[in-house]
Amino acid sequence: MIGVAAMIGAGIFVLTGIAAGEAGPGLLLAFLLNGLITLFTAASYAELGSC
Repeated sequence: MIGVAAMIGAGIFVLTGIAAGEAGPGLLLAFLLNGLITLFTAASYAELGSC
């Protein structure tokens, strides 16, 4: 859950304004890529938890 918590905490509450200023339009692509990685992390934890 560390991977999921880090993505939610830093991504939504802290870094959104800073990232929007630095990345510009590429920010949407970065968030989509991070969301995909977070989805894979959550699926891995779910798989391990079901054993």
